[in-house]
This record gives sequence, C-alpha cells and structure tokens, in this order.
Amino acid sequence: MKFYNCDIYKFKKLILDKKLVCFGAGQGLRNFIDCYFDEHIENHIDCIADNNYENMGKEISIANIKIPIIGVSQLLKMKDIMLLISCKDICGVYEQLNGYSELE
Repeated sequence: MKFYNCDIYKFKKLILDKKLVCFGAGQGLRNFIDCYFDEHIENHIDCIADNNYENMGKEISIANIKIPIIGVSQLLKMKDIMLLISCKDICGVYEQLNGYSELE
C-alpha cells in the first residue's frame, strides 16, 4: 500500500485512471467533500468502505449523487483503486488495511 501526501491538484491527477474508494462514511467524508466542493470530488467516488456493519449495503447521497457503502471484504476484491481514508482514525484504518496482502 502506497501513501501520498499531496495537495488537491495532485490528488485529482492520481485518481484519473483509478476507482476512488473513501474509507469512512461519517462526518470526515462530508467535511472533505465540503472543503473541496468546487473540485467536485464526489463525482469521482466509486464507493465508500466502512467498518460499521449497519452502513454496509446502504448508500450515501452527496451532492445528489448516491454512493454505495461496502465492507472491507468487498474492498479487498477491488483492483486499481485509490483509497482515501476519510475518517478520524487514520492510523487505525492504516494498521487494519496494511495487514491485507490484497491491497499491496
């Protein structure tokens, strides 16, 4: 798993040929979308992964776009993704996902 520390413009270039998956369906995701509203990042989000079983299988509406919420098991089956950790527990999610060889 590679990590990028970049500005929004480099981020947009990085996701051009990838599926964007956000990890975390809570307020952190909404704050990110609100912060970069003019960049229309929501148009690039393929799905949202979340550890909360109650959220899995549901959808989130962001700027009138419905985005499905998936679990980690579905995330691990995806290829050519760019993963944005969009929750407060960035280190915890990193540690969780770093253990999966599927994401290498």
